[in-house]
Amino acid sequence: MNEQIRLSQFSGKESTLAPAQHDPNQEQDKTGAEHGESNSQQPLLKSFWRTGRGKDSVIAEYCRRAIKNGHTECIWLCMKRGRRCLVKDIQFKSNGHIVGLHDIRRRYSWWKSHSLYSAVGVKEVMVRFLDFDESKQEILAVSTGFDYTGITAGLDKAIEEIMELGIDDPSHCGVDVKGHHHSDKILCENTAYDEFDCSEYCKANRLRDLRIERDSYNWLPSMLEFYWQNGIGVKGRAFLETTGFVTSYDELTFDEWSDAANPYGKTVRAFMVLEGWHVRCLLLLVAAGLLLSICVVAIATAVGHSLEVGLTAGSYACGLASALIALFTFLSAAI
Repeated sequence: MNEQIRLSQFSGKESTLAPAQHDPNQEQDKTGAEHGESNSQQPLLKSFWRTGRGKDSVIAEYCRRAIKNGHTECIWLCMKRGRRCLVKDIQFKSNGHIVGLHDIRRRYSWWKSHSLYSAVGVKEVMVRFLDFDESKQEILAVSTGFDYTGITAGLDKAIEEIMELGIDDPSHCGVDVKGHHHSDKILCENTAYDEFDCSEYCKANRLRDLRIERDSYNWLPSMLEFYWQNGIGVKGRAFLETTGFVTSYDELTFDEWSDAANPYGKTVRAFMVLEGWHVRCLLLLVAAGLLLSICVVAIATAVGHSLEVGLTAGSYACGLASALIALFTFLSAAI
């Protein structure tokens, strides 16, 4: 009698599918089990390689202190300080605090938070940590541009590999009206074996996830600009998590696998702070100066009963306001 596989569908009912194709890897695992071999005794002794953690990263002590203070995840900001590039972390708070450009300005200094020349935006970059100065609590790093072309090319290649394997019956591995699909732990006609992870997966599910990920990178610049300008709340945090910009302090404490073999350590996705002039604030200051001059003219004319006196006082007030605006602008550019 042919063996039948029963799978849970999205509607909660069960349906009967045709027998799955014979998998030689499963037969080999059964044979190994009969000879007293466990599934953990795979080539390269994967269970042995996974024991323990890697070596301490450059910012290991900084991450341990953050974990001790109750923080688990963060996003990283790159800031130019002269010729140096410093990175700072922004933790997500459990009270639903919205992170935006105002938080970035506060990360600099009190003056930068009120300066006319400060953070006006961010751009996505890749960073590597070089050193941690414990006395100053500063993390020195280097950055490079975000490689959209390379990431998209890698996703295209992964999609082509799945397509070469072929999708046997997409109708059994689709999504329901709410976007849910069956778990990879359930065997189906599209089940394949991943030799790297030593696990089974559904080819249709993985193909769908890869296409969604590629589409998310196409929209990434516009989405990031929207969230930073309007504040990163719960939805923004979920979006940053799916795109890999939210990092765990626990993962950054150690360099593992290829990161441990790399002399430069782990590469992390971060945001480079872009500085510029706040034109709107500057125009508001100019408008306030002109309004002040008009008010001085009106008051002086009324008090002195002379338009000439009012215009003279107004000219002095306008000159003083212009000098203060010019001084504030110069200090914003110099400091």
